[in-house]
This record gives sequence, C-alpha cells and structure tokens, in this order.
Amino acid sequence: MVVSITENTRSAAELAIRVTPQLSRWIQLQMTNDEEHDLSMRQLSALQFIDGTETTLGDVARNLNVTPAVVTGLIDRLERRGYVRRVASVFDRRRVYIELTTAGEDVRDHAADQLAKLSDEEVASLEEGLRVMEKVMASVEPRRSKPVIKPGYGS
Repeated sequence: MVVSITENTRSAAELAIRVTPQLSRWIQLQMTNDEEHDLSMRQLSALQFIDGTETTLGDVARNLNVTPAVVTGLIDRLERRGYVRRVASVFDRRRVYIELTTAGEDVRDHAADQLAKLSDEEVASLEEGLRVMEKVMASVEPRRSKPVIKPGYGS
C-alpha cells in the first residue's frame, strides 16, 4: 500500500507533535497545582482505568503497559492517600480487585471539570480528535492485550 503525504496530513502531524507535550503539561499542572491532589501522570492514568468493582492490578498494568510490580507500588501509594481500596473477591480468595473511593472519583474527574468550560460541540470535536489519535498510536505501539474500556468512555 502506497501512502502519500498531503499538506493536510503533514499539518495534522505537526499539530499533534506540537500539542502532545502541551496536553501532557496541562494535565500535570491540573494535578500538581492542586496541593490537595498532587498526582503524577501515571497515578492519574491509573485512576482513569479503575472502574466498577472488577478491575484487577493486571488490568491496570495492561492498560498502562507496565509490569504488575510497577502497578502494585502505584496502587499502594494511591491506597495510602485514600483514592483506591483493595477488595478481595468473594469467589476466589487469590483475586483482589481495585475500586475507586469517592475521593478517587473526585480526583479522576478533576480534569473533566476543566473541560466543562467548553461547549458541547467543542467537547465532541475534542473527543473525536483524541479517538483518532488513539487509533494512530495503537497502530504504532501494540498493546500486550486488549485494553479495558470503561462504559461510557469507549462506547
């Protein structure tokens, strides 16, 4: 398959490269300018993937593309701060689930609060553009397994 680079694709690539560090800084500033929360990017990312009552350490590790050992330390820190809790399975004592606390949900939704200033159309455009970027990135960085998609975020 021959791919031709158009002026539009070049412009979109330049914009993505220029905006990505700014987006990362914006997210980080949202969390570090708030002394109450002060989360790392990885901690915030972990909170985004924890949903419902059946998220495991392995699920978070796969979504972050890190080892379970890394996630164990990450979850330990989030648990100490009161953002998550470990819950043993009632069916299998070896299985442990991770749940967000109310404080964890509040922190997770902090970035969304900042986007509430945008119109519905702007939010829809932003979401569409980010989904396209996610698709592009998925073709470059293969995941170890299929990610966990949170209800309402991927449907």
